[in-house]
Amino acid sequence: MLKNNEENPRYIELIDTTLRDGAQAPHVSFSYSDKKAIISALFNAGIQIFEAGIPAMGSEERNDLMKLKKLFPQCTFIGWCRANEKDIDHALSCGCDCVHISFPVSAVHMDIMHVNDKYILDNLPGLIKIPRANQRAVSVGAQDATRADLPFLKRFISTAFDAGAQRVRIADTVGILSPMKTRRLFEHLLETVPGDVLEFHGHNDFGMATANTITALETGVDYTSVTVNGIGERAGNAALEEVVMAIIETTSLYVKFNTSAISSVCKTVAEITNSRIPDNKPITGKSVFLHKSGIHCNGLIKNRNSYEPYNPELTGHAPSKFCIGTHSGVNGIRYILGDKANSASVEKLREFLKTLQNIARSEKKSFSENEVRDMFHNYVEL
Repeated sequence: MLKNNEENPRYIELIDTTLRDGAQAPHVSFSYSDKKAIISALFNAGIQIFEAGIPAMGSEERNDLMKLKKLFPQCTFIGWCRANEKDIDHALSCGCDCVHISFPVSAVHMDIMHVNDKYILDNLPGLIKIPRANQRAVSVGAQDATRADLPFLKRFISTAFDAGAQRVRIADTVGILSPMKTRRLFEHLLETVPGDVLEFHGHNDFGMATANTITALETGVDYTSVTVNGIGERAGNAALEEVVMAIIETTSLYVKFNTSAISSVCKTVAEITNSRIPDNKPITGKSVFLHKSGIHCNGLIKNRNSYEPYNPELTGHAPSKFCIGTHSGVNGIRYILGDKANSASVEKLREFLKTLQNIARSEKKSFSENEVRDMFHNYVEL
């Protein structure tokens, strides 16, 4: 949706890598039917670019990519490759629209792969030319870019761009950036190439993937890769649902995504991966619109904007509700009971609240709206 009545909003392109980086999460494995369901849900919500696998993994992976490409011809499919001709040939053989070639760019990653900066820069143009000669787009990955030597990283980006790469991915491979460091890094990199050449790929090792992603985008980067529910290696990646809502609600940027599909998309992936969405997970957790505090409930009764950043229906979330516990107030009870509260005095309601608070304290729980109504009926009968 358009924000702030902007006539010329800057568009952000989301690259979903749930089927590649998300599939690298522990205990996650996608069948072809899983992949089809995930892409269908995301495509219907507005995603059109998918990093959908690693062709070099084997014939089954390549067959899946070929079938998905035929099933979703409107989408752009990216095949992730190591920096060698064999991987690139596999990506070309299964019809990938874009070949992503990942290079180590930090000292630690070049060391474990037994290469140096000269080798990288010498081999970069030749590998890019292979898919370009086959009329395929090329994305180049700067693996562990946030620990790379900055002058070398800028030479790497320039060399890739000059050789014909459409996009360069700046990967925060171990999630060490902070928002301030992210801004400083991309201010430097945007001196080398424009924002539509750069993609940010954030990992969540310190819980900053979404914040770093938004910072990169606001600094001038036009592309970012995300995964549904933030699944991925270790602590995962920047979560699609968080990035989408943060763009819409906290920036003047623009992204094409049907936010009302967020809850269903995230539930689909959670079910496929046999994982549970935490109750307090931003955007999609079942408790993010569940209120207990007396002060908060009282404010929400008067104005829902007082303690909610956006309408829960915007993300396909169930309408917000109250629960009653140790920190609740009489107005929350009155709101839940509705007309039933009119038959009780303030003193009676306070006594009822005190009873609920005592139980909540001893049993370490809260009571749902239905439980409160049922208990009040029994309380009045007594």
